[in-house]
Amino acid sequence: MNRYNWFVMLAPFAFALNAPAQVILEGRVVDVESSTPVSFANISISNTSIGTASDENGKFQLKLAPSASEEKIVVSSIGYHSAFISIDSILKVSNKQISINLRPFTHYLREVVVSGKRLRPDELLKEAIAAIPENYSQKPFNLEFYSRILVKDTSAMVYDLETILLMYRKGYVGRAANWSKILQKRERGNSPLPPDRDKKTKKEYFPFIPGFDIFLADRIGAGSEGGYTVFNPKMFDKMNFHYAGVSVFDQDTVARIEYSRRKKDLQKEPGEEGKYAGVIYIATNTLAIVRHTFGFGNIKLDVIYKRLGASYFPYSIRTERVVYAGNKAYEVVHTASLRDVLQEEVQLIEQTQENWHAEDVPFREPY
Repeated sequence: MNRYNWFVMLAPFAFALNAPAQVILEGRVVDVESSTPVSFANISISNTSIGTASDENGKFQLKLAPSASEEKIVVSSIGYHSAFISIDSILKVSNKQISINLRPFTHYLREVVVSGKRLRPDELLKEAIAAIPENYSQKPFNLEFYSRILVKDTSAMVYDLETILLMYRKGYVGRAANWSKILQKRERGNSPLPPDRDKKTKKEYFPFIPGFDIFLADRIGAGSEGGYTVFNPKMFDKMNFHYAGVSVFDQDTVARIEYSRRKKDLQKEPGEEGKYAGVIYIATNTLAIVRHTFGFGNIKLDVIYKRLGASYFPYSIRTERVVYAGNKAYEVVHTASLRDVLQEEVQLIEQTQENWHAEDVPFREPY
């Protein structure tokens, strides 16, 4: 079984001390120049698949074992030079709380050279789309996510829904199935948002499905049947593209490409679709898309990919939207982080409401 316990976002239930010999390292990743937290940075142990990610405040936890004393902690984030810390040096000190400083990297340019060719931004994106079969799994797989949806008003959190999700995807291919099943849930507070109602059963549901946001953000490989996404060739010719600079990620040069709808098309389509715009980050050595930040209507989405073996998978997803209930506005923030990847003995998930909705999953205080 090819199973990986990979990136785990900081969560109260996500970490346990499995053996006395293990040590829990707590830390924070910080921009060395601005002293601001670095969100969703990769924190991994060299030569292993063990790792975690910083939360939106830059905080993280990581289990260390003496057997890994000769390895290093590798910390990387798009736009920063990677940091390397000896695990042996950490195990020797009593204080297991550290601050990791990352040095930002920014360099702006007008063109990018790939394989000896100078490419326009639209040409580079076409090359990256053509390389999707090499960089992203074309076979079915399961992903397990920790998901958290927060509903906030202007003063505080009103509703908190945590779930463990099992995703099924039939590879990064056109028209691929992307279904989800809620395995566990935990919730606090009461949702102030108007519920959705099933027409047949008349049952009411929380209006946001955790698995749908992951599908909405992770559209690589969507192809010509992908609907409204920059990865749909039918949409590609309706966009403006330009370079927004070059950066680094995991020892690779990363080109930032901004895209937006053309003005003449906006006049024809003035609705929500007209607001579709974003930034794509492409690793120039592998032509892999390592991050996609975009928005349309009143929703913002951000998905970050990390290489595991020969393929890239989404390890961090964040969506933000504003929802009105009556005359009051609420901010709905959804973060999902990858816990596990299963590429053998893949479980097919049925496309049913019982799998999608948290209301059909028993409440569990401890996960």
